Amino acid sequence: MEDNQIEREIIINKSKPNQIKGLLMAIIFGLIGALFWVSTVQVTGYNLQPVILLIGYMVSQCFVWNGKSEMKKWGVIAAIVTTICILFGKIIIMIAAVSQFYNISFYEMLSILNYPQLMKIIATTISPLEIIFYIIAIKFTYERSFDIPKNNSTFPLNAETTIPIPTPESEAR
Repeated sequence: MEDNQIEREIIINKSKPNQIKGLLMAIIFGLIGALFWVSTVQVTGYNLQPVILLIGYMVSQCFVWNGKSEMKKWGVIAAIVTTICILFGKIIIMIAAVSQFYNISFYEMLSILNYPQLMKIIATTISPLEIIFYIIAIKFTYERSFDIPKNNSTFPLNAETTIPIPTPESEAR
């Protein structure tokens, strides 16, 4: 009898939210999304703004999978993570563009770059369409990161879930 209760406790505890794990995964996947954005710009030569939405989706999905929180502060944190990852991607794109313009390596450009000047360059080169995609990605991340699906499809167990544990009587039937 005690073994069944212990198994039930373990299963229920595994289904509880883990916001710190969600935050760490969101940062990792947000940076991966930013690097994917940088690589699409480098490969195609075009700044594909819809890729920005991918960053927001990846960050929010990490919070949905792991965070499972209904608190709005996690939505704000997810929006901040998305903003930082988008800015990281934009900075890398600009450093790569400047290094290509001057025909020097990316790493050499990192060593000689005037970073305050880079921020001015980024501010002057952002298009209104790009700002719209930033806002959409951040808003989507905020709204979705603390939204728990109604049908529990993302996480099958919650505190109210009852788990049928087979007993010798039920197996005999």
